[in-house]
Amino acid sequence: MKTRSLILGALKPSQSPVVRNSISLLISTGGTSVLGVLFWSVATHLYSVATVGRGSVQVSSMALIANFAQLNLSSAFIRFLPRAGIRTRTTMIVSYLGCSILALVSAIIFLLSPLRNGIVPFTLSVEIAFAASIIFWTIFVIQDAALIALQSTKWVPVENILFGAVKLGLLPILLGTPSGEGVFYSWTIPVVAAILIVNGFLFLSVVPKRIASASKLPIPPLPKPRALMSFISAEYLSGLVGTSAAFLMPLIIIKRLGPQAAGYFYLPWLVGTSFSSLLWSIASPTIAEAAHDRMSLHDILRKSLKLYAIFVIPASLCVVLGAPILLTLLSQRYAAHGTTLLRLIGLSFPFSAAISMYNASLWIKKRIWVLLGIRTLSSVGLLVLTWVLLSTLGVSAAGVAELTIYGVIALSVLPIWLKWYRSIQPNEVRLAIDRYGKEDS
Repeated sequence: MKTRSLILGALKPSQSPVVRNSISLLISTGGTSVLGVLFWSVATHLYSVATVGRGSVQVSSMALIANFAQLNLSSAFIRFLPRAGIRTRTTMIVSYLGCSILALVSAIIFLLSPLRNGIVPFTLSVEIAFAASIIFWTIFVIQDAALIALQSTKWVPVENILFGAVKLGLLPILLGTPSGEGVFYSWTIPVVAAILIVNGFLFLSVVPKRIASASKLPIPPLPKPRALMSFISAEYLSGLVGTSAAFLMPLIIIKRLGPQAAGYFYLPWLVGTSFSSLLWSIASPTIAEAAHDRMSLHDILRKSLKLYAIFVIPASLCVVLGAPILLTLLSQRYAAHGTTLLRLIGLSFPFSAAISMYNASLWIKKRIWVLLGIRTLSSVGLLVLTWVLLSTLGVSAAGVAELTIYGVIALSVLPIWLKWYRSIQPNEVRLAIDRYGKEDS
């Protein structure tokens, strides 16, 4: 009864913005994840294992390069766009243009390098499409952060679920693509429509209202330039390092074990990265609301902690127990090669959640260089241990590495997080912030 009351209490629509926004993003992540699993399930029935493997690596490569090009503005938007005021439109336009240029340059460098071998065919039309997709994906990622920062989080699930449904519908339509890139095109074509619709909504509705309301108020001060550059640089490196492992892993698998193994590997790995997105769905509104209302930090953290508890344990149990059933829906071959990997990833979920909570606290305290250290240790450890174990464990090496590395880090940082959380009393928030990390504004 107590657990039921806790769940119902946390999910009340009347609860704080951090709960409402977290639930919106959880719905978005859940819907996107289900549609993502359906996408790759349908792909396995329509395309060969090798084609699915290559398509998954193309998507990962595109996302990796876009992650580099977007300068981790997703996190910066969430932290600073709420304070941009009348500068909101200019900030967004300059950010979009800068990231688009960097995305194009990065795409050209990748296509001229030997890294593209076995991933992007030497066909001009495919090369142009791949380069364009990186630009579009860069903006696609940033615009979600803009919606969150401008308190329009409820539209994120609408956008992402529609995006997932459209790309799923394109799979059979693009089956006969001459270049054989139907999987990749199905994933990337809907991005263009999403960008046009979302940014039309932002620039024609949300941003003008934001500027109109901000024009009546004093311009809020931003952090000092030196502190701001230090923050953005550290956060960019932190974000780049933190997500690189997720996107580099499929490239390592295809280079070491071939496209067929990459096909077996990708769906379990997608479940893991989807769970990371679910954790971000709780962490990002927590960070954004802390930026809006620092004096309610204790209440914000308490509510987000409840959400972690409600969603993480059931998700872990479902994945561990349901792994063979899920993969059998694809085929017996996928179940035979991927069940162990998927179960290991599911076992690591509680450790991932503990790390996510700690990272969010570092964000709130703006200890971004410490965050960079944690993410570097996590990513490098994961990639290196996977590389060492691949020859003996096959694709399951990634699961063993994730459970080991995340477990060690989580058990190390959890006591630190608990000490910080317990130090924050409802009437002593400013004291706790000053004690564990002063603001740079």
